Amino acid sequence: MRLQDFRGLFHHEEVELISIEHIADDYYVAEFKNPESLSWEPGEHAIFTIKGRKIKGKKWRAFSIASRHEEGVIRIGTRIGPDPSAYKAVLRDLAPGNRIDMRGPFGWFKLQDVTSPIVMIAGGIGITPIYGILKELEASDNRRKVEVIVSSKGHYLFKEEIDGIAQEDANITIHYTRSRDEAQAMIKNSSELYGQRGWYYISGTPSMIREVTNQLTSSSIPSKRIINDPFKGYRTQS
Repeated sequence: MRLQDFRGLFHHEEVELISIEHIADDYYVAEFKNPESLSWEPGEHAIFTIKGRKIKGKKWRAFSIASRHEEGVIRIGTRIGPDPSAYKAVLRDLAPGNRIDMRGPFGWFKLQDVTSPIVMIAGGIGITPIYGILKELEASDNRRKVEVIVSSKGHYLFKEEIDGIAQEDANITIHYTRSRDEAQAMIKNSSELYGQRGWYYISGTPSMIREVTNQLTSSSIPSKRIINDPFKGYRTQS
């Protein structure tokens, strides 16, 4: 990662909630109004702090942004289980018009060039930054090969939208998997196909990121071609 990838860390905004929707299972999607002064590269994340509410424990979380700034909304996805943290309980119950502090966006989980093939590997809610990158590719004249491997035991978030993007771009292939073995086989095929020419993006839990990174490096993929989010720990249900 590069110093310039963190420039947005010094940008602070108060953003207004448009909606928060329970999609399926424990998946939620929230959208906030995008201030005119704010822009970002899809795949980056931001730190969201809820102030003025009684929250036991940490009052902030980092969420990847699953939208392009041209859409006019800041879209995030999260999982909120039946026994959520105090933060997520408050987030779930916010009403349209409520405001929340946002610092960022920033990070290096974003497109690195315009030619190299891409393999993006998502576990569960980890699809959120990848969906943002896919929307950026949809809006561009994409000519590179893109493989997306999504692993989930339940709901596939943004599946309909992602399928629509892939249907319009023959260079984009989506693989949906249900098991670790199935996902590992897909990753093996992709790493053999693209080798050191490709960029490999991993988005998921810390253990999943470690496991996939180990698989890729053991297949001679250089660590500098493997990208994951530096705020790995937030993609849990808490």
